[in-house]
Amino acid sequence: NLDEELLSCEQLRSELDAEISRAEALKSSSQQLQSKVSALGTCPTCLQPVSAEHKHRIAGEEEAKVSALAQKLAEAAGKKASLLLKLKLLRNQLSELQAKEKLAAGLASELRQYVEAASLLWRNY
Repeated sequence: NLDEELLSCEQLRSELDAEISRAEALKSSSQQLQSKVSALGTCPTCLQPVSAEHKHRIAGEEEAKVSALAQKLAEAAGKKASLLLKLKLLRNQLSELQAKEKLAAGLASELRQYVEAASLLWRNY
């Protein structure tokens, strides 16, 4: 059924939007952490100096997360683009079917009128 397929695609689009939002938020958080750690001179908790090695390790871990999230975002964006195209096609198909149904209903109504008129003519003949 076209309506069901359209609804399913809309739901999938909504899920993809949520997935993209989550990934963007995680990516932003990771980038902020990288920035904060690289600017640290001393640890705010223990007040000891933060070594370059520690900063480098944290930056590497967060960069790996950012890279993985960027990949995930690219994949989700590709899926979303394909899905949006499919949604557009489905909506067009649905619109065409509705127009055909409307035309068919009009033709059926006309046919009933002709049949009734013909029936009256035969009765009066």
